[in-house]
Amino acid sequence: MLGSGPVAIIFASMGMFDLYEPYPVIGCPYCGTQLAEWQGKDGPCALFFWRQGMVAPLRHQVDEECRLPTSKMEQFRLPMKFRFYSRDIKCRFCPVYAVGQTKDQMWVSTTFFLLSDAPYHEMVDLNEDRSLSPHLWRRQ
Repeated sequence: MLGSGPVAIIFASMGMFDLYEPYPVIGCPYCGTQLAEWQGKDGPCALFFWRQGMVAPLRHQVDEECRLPTSKMEQFRLPMKFRFYSRDIKCRFCPVYAVGQTKDQMWVSTTFFLLSDAPYHEMVDLNEDRSLSPHLWRRQ
C-alpha cells in the first residue's frame, strides 16, 4: 500500500511538474546565458508548457497518445503566485528561481531571485521602473 512511510515520502518528492517560459525570455545579467528552460511544481503538475502573458497552457509536453484535447487543457489555470526553477544555470550568479504572478488568471509578471552576493549590476539594482528589463529582480 502506497500511502505512508518512506515509500510515500519518495513518491511525493518525485513526479510531475510543469514547464515555464517567462516572456520575453531573459538572459543572465552576469554571463548572458539565455534562461529559457524553467520548471516548477506549483501549477497543475501535468507537464504543461506555460508562457507568460497567456491564461492557459500552450502545449501538453507528453506523447501524442497521452495528450489532453485542447478543450480540456484550456480549462487549467496557474495559481495567483507560483515558484519555478531554472534549468539553464551556467554561472554562479544566474537566477536559480523565480516567482510568477497572475492577475485575472493571466500570468502577468515574473520576479527573478539572485544570490545576495551577486555583484552590482544596473539591470538588477536600478530596475524599479522596469525600464531596463520587463521583469523584476530581487536578491535573496
